[in-house]
Amino acid sequence: MSWRVLAMRAAWAKEASTAGYSLFDILMISDSNRDESSLTVLVSGNIWWGMARAACGGHDFGVDDTTYRDTRLALHAAGELLIAGPQFRRFGTIRMRVVLGGFGGAQWPVSVVGADLVWPEGRAPLAGTYDKVAASAGFEAEAPDGVYADTTGTDPGDAIRVDPEAATLIADWFALGDAALRCSAPDVIPVLWPEHFDLSSTLHEVNYGVSPGDTAHPGPYAYVGPWKPRTGDFWNAPFGALRPREEVDTVASLLDFFEEGKARAAAD
Repeated sequence: MSWRVLAMRAAWAKEASTAGYSLFDILMISDSNRDESSLTVLVSGNIWWGMARAACGGHDFGVDDTTYRDTRLALHAAGELLIAGPQFRRFGTIRMRVVLGGFGGAQWPVSVVGADLVWPEGRAPLAGTYDKVAASAGFEAEAPDGVYADTTGTDPGDAIRVDPEAATLIADWFALGDAALRCSAPDVIPVLWPEHFDLSSTLHEVNYGVSPGDTAHPGPYAYVGPWKPRTGDFWNAPFGALRPREEVDTVASLLDFFEEGKARAAAD
């Protein structure tokens, strides 16, 4: 598939004490040769240049594997205990979303931005324990009750270990994934799920998404997961197809992977 212009508009939350919102437009321009496609990010409103960099491939910090894993697990627990759980109690949904610099609730006005917890009235570092951080924002840390069995197993009284650089890597990956998913399926809103801490969209019984890593695949990766198994060279994982971030580290390359997944899922 080749195209001249693909444009989409995505909404990002600009997390500050006012919890305001900004918009940016992503305009992807390509000639008939997909290999020469280029990405131009047009920023409107008060958007940080760092997030424009994230949409074009993100930062490259020298974070060691242990630090990255500990931060990934801590942010996963923060999503479960500080966002999804309290949100489920009040609004009946566990869905989270990507925001500027991190992730937040679909309806709960609390976000993790970098290594901080942000809410309309304030901001606090993710340090100490989950329950103490939640208390500083005026709510109770809790996991969603009875929604899914595979919880993080983290207790609200456990210590939080978040490295700011590793947190930025994860935020950049979610930002890149959100942009590509919205390009691939403009009418579908990507959801960050607290169970597996992955961002995904579903189209025609096929899941498309990005993950910062898990037990089986510790590093960031993208995936295509059809509900019914497929066979063929494209499908290289038990759940479908997986590509490490190194192979899909721009919006264009990640979109290519999702579009190939669509075609293979329809044909195989």
